[in-house]
Amino acid sequence: MRFDPRPLPKEWIAETSKTEVWLSLLVPLGVLLLCCFLPTNTYILFQELDGHASRATQVYERLLSPSKPLDVVFLGTSHTMVSVNPKQIEQDLATQGITTSVGNISIPWHGRDMQYAMLKHLLSRHHPKLVLIEVRNIESRLSHKLFPYIADPFDLFSAPLLLNPSYFKNLAGLPGRNVRALGKSIHPEAFGMKAEPSYGEEYDFYQFEPHDESFSKEEMEEKKNEHLRAKRWRYLPEKLDWLEFRFPRHYRKEMIDLLEASGAKIAFLYLPFYGAPEHINDMDDLTKHGQVLMPPQAMLEDYSLWFDATHLNIHGAKKLSAWLGESLPDLLKQL
Repeated sequence: MRFDPRPLPKEWIAETSKTEVWLSLLVPLGVLLLCCFLPTNTYILFQELDGHASRATQVYERLLSPSKPLDVVFLGTSHTMVSVNPKQIEQDLATQGITTSVGNISIPWHGRDMQYAMLKHLLSRHHPKLVLIEVRNIESRLSHKLFPYIADPFDLFSAPLLLNPSYFKNLAGLPGRNVRALGKSIHPEAFGMKAEPSYGEEYDFYQFEPHDESFSKEEMEEKKNEHLRAKRWRYLPEKLDWLEFRFPRHYRKEMIDLLEASGAKIAFLYLPFYGAPEHINDMDDLTKHGQVLMPPQAMLEDYSLWFDATHLNIHGAKKLSAWLGESLPDLLKQL
């Protein structure tokens, strides 16, 4: 066969070049998209969390437990995590003739998207009768820092895009996250992980982590002032709250919809900062869906009950849990 030195027709070259360009773009995108939806072991995802984030791992293990159902559940941030003692509440309810299982599945840091994800896990395995959602004076606009590490891919893609600066950052790590988790799920022990949790006698089903420090009134006032100086409650005029707080309100509505569909009763627990007034920006909307439990103002203003500007100490937790033990029977009677 002779070599034909004549050049290829220009249209062939153009067509080949376009095809190669499209393939060079579409093939990597296809691979990335495939990696976004690789099957993963959710427990492996949770076990990759460390430090304070490992609290989420403990909560997820609690949700996986088939032997101890959850009837009354508290869901919120570290404010609830360190302030609500489920064991004490169980015991207080028992003295009133109410036998029920109480759980605290709260996780540090703000972010309604993470609470939504944990609520989905809760409802997929348990049938709670009452769920109490933490609220404060005004919603946090932030996405939770752990959400992209454990969220379902569909939840990451369908998250609100408007005024959500974390949207693309959360998606960027998804392919790598799933590839790592898939590899580790093949042989978890090789990575110091477990295929499923174990529940020995030492396992703490109550997930209560209080602080035991306290400060003088002057120190607490300074902590509160530092907290207030660091906060910017709004960036836009109040009449534009529908826009500025669209992100957290979206997930709060999703949570309420899930709970109403499940038949669980909804209530809200107000846990603000030290000395905060009895005011909730979204009170009118909250009361459409459930009762808002407002701790006594004297408790919120008692400096000896606080660890810092936003967290009760162990003494405050005892008082708040005792107050909840007195308040919950009325809610439970309505079930």
